[in-house]
Amino acid sequence: MKNFKFLTAILILSFLIFTKASAASFFIESPKLAVEQETALILNVDTENEDINAIELRLKFSPLDFSIKEINNGNSIINLWPESPSFSNEKGEIYFSGVMAGGYQRSKGRLLKIIIVPHKEDLPIFKIQNVKVLLNDGNGTETKISAENSKIAVIDGSIYGDSEAFLTDADPPESFVPQIGRDPEIFNGEWFLAFTAQDKGAGIAHYEVMERPQGLSLKFPKWVVAESPYKLTNQNLSGYVYVKAIDKSGNERVEVISPQNSPKWYENYLFLLIIALLAVGALGWILWKRKTKI
Repeated sequence: MKNFKFLTAILILSFLIFTKASAASFFIESPKLAVEQETALILNVDTENEDINAIELRLKFSPLDFSIKEINNGNSIINLWPESPSFSNEKGEIYFSGVMAGGYQRSKGRLLKIIIVPHKEDLPIFKIQNVKVLLNDGNGTETKISAENSKIAVIDGSIYGDSEAFLTDADPPESFVPQIGRDPEIFNGEWFLAFTAQDKGAGIAHYEVMERPQGLSLKFPKWVVAESPYKLTNQNLSGYVYVKAIDKSGNERVEVISPQNSPKWYENYLFLLIIALLAVGALGWILWKRKTKI
């Protein structure tokens, strides 16, 4: 009987240790709520001593309890967003997928700021509907989640108070490096532009792209609102590519990619203009010579 109890205790202890060592968890910092007043919640992850590099998360909530006004990814530990944070008050859900380049291993990592408007005095409740957390092991190994299909714990986070910084953000997004590439699975193998920027204040609002040919051009390039990946119009890669990141306070950061190839002769508008001027000059000279012979 004693051996049985001892064996049972060992099994339970082993289970608890194993569960603690192999499960990431999510929690929310929440100040005191005021009904029908905007409140900022901070969604965090605790890696439980594991080194992780990717998170995919879908949260469910009741729109009867509160509605979401905005989601801000400023100061997030995530620096690449395959799926930028989005929400739907009609469906009562939040979704995003993100990557932490180089991995992340701490007990508190900020993911998102969620601005809500409470309709009740109760604490906000989010339920995890779908979640996937990958380890930074080079193999994309999926780790266990301690709070899967359950409520996310809410703690008192009234001390963090960074709402003022959100309102007074005067800094542009951080410098970033757009990349040009191609893949058979994207745009049928045509050249595309990939980009992502971080903003430590209000968060990124949107991006704009402009393609400009080399030299003198008869075209007038314009900024166009774009999302990554963006299919390039100039598939010869013979022009400049500008990428502008604009945060939610209107601050901008512009990065430039120089031409990778020389333009074809028919793309060089300066060359064509010179040819046209020479042709007009030659024609004028011929007509003048004919006129003087008459």
